[in-house]
This record gives sequence, structure tokens and C-alpha cells, in this order.
Amino acid sequence: MHTQKINQGPAMASVQWQRVQAEARRDDAGDRAAGLGRWWLARACADAAAGAGIALSPQALRLLGGVSDGGAHFDKVEPDDRDTLNTFIAHLARAAAESASSCELRVRQDGRGLRWLRLQALAPCDGPLVAGILLDVTDAKNAAARERFNFALTQYLVGADSLDEGVVKILQLVCEELGWEWGAFWAHDDAGGDVQLRCRYSWQAPRRALAPFRDASASLTMRAGQGLVGEVWSRGEARWIDDVGSNPSLVRAGVARACGLQSAYFFPVTMVTADGRLVRPGVLEFFSEQQRQPDAKLPGLAESISALIAQAVERMAQQQRIRVRAQTDELTGLANRSHFHELLDQCCSQSCAQVPDAPAFGVLYVDLDRFKPVNDVFGHEAGNVVLAEFARRLRALAPPGWRIGRLGGDEFALLSAPGSGRAELELVAAAVCDAARQPFAYQGHALSVSASVGISICPEHGGSTRTLLHTADAAMYLSKRKGRDLVSCFEGDAESAA
Repeated sequence: MHTQKINQGPAMASVQWQRVQAEARRDDAGDRAAGLGRWWLARACADAAAGAGIALSPQALRLLGGVSDGGAHFDKVEPDDRDTLNTFIAHLARAAAESASSCELRVRQDGRGLRWLRLQALAPCDGPLVAGILLDVTDAKNAAARERFNFALTQYLVGADSLDEGVVKILQLVCEELGWEWGAFWAHDDAGGDVQLRCRYSWQAPRRALAPFRDASASLTMRAGQGLVGEVWSRGEARWIDDVGSNPSLVRAGVARACGLQSAYFFPVTMVTADGRLVRPGVLEFFSEQQRQPDAKLPGLAESISALIAQAVERMAQQQRIRVRAQTDELTGLANRSHFHELLDQCCSQSCAQVPDAPAFGVLYVDLDRFKPVNDVFGHEAGNVVLAEFARRLRALAPPGWRIGRLGGDEFALLSAPGSGRAELELVAAAVCDAARQPFAYQGHALSVSASVGISICPEHGGSTRTLLHTADAAMYLSKRKGRDLVSCFEGDAESAA
């Protein structure tokens, strides 16, 4: 039965097709009011690629962004969706196709961005002509996308210890779902009170020649109010850019155009904390190779993306502050005893006692001489002034890569950088003694103390935290026995010292 219907005489098929084409041009007002387009397919000559055998109503043409002549009905369909469309048309063109079916595809329309359309065939589908409707389902897709985005954002950021992987996944998700070729997060870096924004994370569509734009972005540092990134951060307002080449505020406009990028969207990442503080971690940007106007999708998601990233940044900053407080001596700001032991543990695990050919390192154990009289005569406040100032002096004299800790009371320790030899250790120890000799000012008094220092070296004097601290402590007591204000290197049996 199906074959007979399809293979009606040429004259009859031609007449039917002419009627269909005439029908396609009628009732445009009704189609627009209904918000749908209509289409017809002649099975005998259906060819989506060539546009043959397919008639579209004016509203369907508008939805597709195509033109009525030349068969260019589907030129605006995304390249990745054209195989889906061709398969759908081929399915309808087969004689065995009995039931209604549909397919969804994306169309990139000038000025409207990426739209989702659904081609729905209407039953019955067993004649020589198949009729159907064309619907814009972008709003429904947007709603579903928002749910997916919020779920994915939560997965990527909630509970994460680092922004690195989560933010890049979010950039990729936005770009792939919404048809952007580039996405980046400019992170706020408060360097000494001077606000600076750097392109910390980025993602680009595969097979796009965006390396020059990526390099230009990575090399820039934007201040508050500088360029579009700085303006968006300072004002807290999103910005759409219809044509990147015509916006003087876009510092990278030239390289963006050279890479084929035309439009962009910038929005701030902000949140207000429970105590009323405004947190502004940075700015997100997205670029497209198409000239686009604002669509409802990304702005609708921007608030969720912004809030979750800002919350994650604030949570991680708070966790970092808690970690720092847990690892820091409150009076001096140095590593506390527990954290210094952790740092020494890490060095021991990577030392030449455990790893062949690893560089040696050393520990300086420091005890202040004549510190108790300062406390007894001038009080603990004076003692605290001496300890805090001595800690500052230690930070100033320590070479790069060295770590400093307060082990308790008036005892300090320095952990050298890997590769430090005995000569460097003794030089730094001498500087420590000199720093301790300098008077400490307190309420018009010049308070005097000195320091006794002991040195131990890994692996010569041990390969564990316990052994190295014991040998350095033993050497420090040797300095005290010799008259104080001296440096001694351990010269005994490490096993007995431990």
C-alpha cells in the first residue's frame, strides 16, 4: 500500500507538490501567532543537503534563518547537527516509515545566538508527502540546561579543595552548551592593596586557532577599571559586546578579530556574605565567532555561575585562613611547633637518607640567652616584644627557600633549603647570633639578649625529624656550655643523641 501511494503518477505528484508549495506560502499570520512553522517533504526527491523536495512556510524559514530561494534552507544549522538532520530526512524518505518522528538541531541565527529547533513529523507518514511542524524549543532547552548547569556547578565546586579543575570544567560546559568558542576566568589578586586581575583559567573550542588570543590574555594584568575586564570588576555590571573590533575598552580587540572572534559577554563573579561583605573574586568572559545579541540563556545562568564560584573562592579562602592559623604561632607569625615538624617531615621523606642522590639540608636550633631576666624585670609584655622582633629579624636574614619556626618559649628553629652545605649553614647561624645581639627597644629601654645556635645536617647527623632536632638541640647546648652567643655543629654519635 505504501509503495502505491509513493509511486503515484508523475503528473499527480507534480500537482500535489505545487499545491503544497502554494500552501506553504499561505496563513503566515496564523503560523506566527501559533509560534510554529510548517514543512512538507516530497519523499521521491527529498534531499536535506540540497534542499530539494522540502517546502517551508515563511515562519519555518524565519526560524531556520534560511532563505526561500537556492535551497539554502538549512545553511544556519550547526555543522555538528547536519548529519542528524540528513539521517532524519532519509528516514522519512523511506517507504517503510510508518510512524511520526522528530529530530532536534541547533541553528545559529545572526543577532539571536544559538537556538534549538525541533522538526516534528505529523502522522500519518505513509504517503508520498510528509507534513510536519517546526518548533523553537530553546526556552525548554534553557530550563533543562539551567538544571544541568546548577547540578554540574555543584558537583564541580562544592567540596573541591582547588578551583583549578572545577573552573575549567565550568568554562567548557558553558562554551559547549551555549556555542561559545572561548571562555576565561580573570581572578582577582590583591597584591599589596593594588587590585590586579589575571587570566588564571581558560578554555577554547577544539580545532579553533585561538593560540594568539590565549597568549595575549595570559600575558595581561588588568587593574581595577582598566579595560573591559577591569571595568566589569569595578562596576559589578555585565557587558555584552556585539562587535569586539568596535569597542575601544577591549584591550585585546585586534588579536580577537585576527582570531575570528566577533562578540563577547563579560560578567562579574560576586556574592554578599552573611555578614554583609561583598566578595568579588574576579570576572568571567566568553567570546563567540558569531555576531550575537544577548540571549536569555547565559544571563539566566550567569547569576548561578557567579554565586557558586564566589562561594567556592570564599570557602577556600576561609579554609586557607583556618589552615594558616592552625599552622602559625600567634605571637611571631612563624610556623608553630607542629607545623615546623610537618615541614621537617616532608624534607626528611625526600632527603638523601631516603632518596639516592637527593640534596642535603640542615637544621638550626636557636635558643635565646638571658631571656628570662627580661621577663622577670620588665614583664611578659617586654618578653613578647623581644620574641616578635627577633622573629622579624629571622625572616629578614633567612635565605630564599628556608623555613622558620618557633618551637616554644624562646626556642626557634630554621630549616634550610635543599642543597645547603655546612658553610652556608654556619654563615646563616652567625647572622642569627648577630641579629640577637642587637638591642631590642621597649618603652625607652634597650633590652639585650644573645643566641646559642646548634646545627645538624641530613643525612650526616640523621634522616628523621626526631634525630635531626635532637642532634641540633645537643649542639645548641654545647654552645651554651662553651659560654653562649656561639654556633656549634653537632659532632657526636647521632644514635646516642636520639
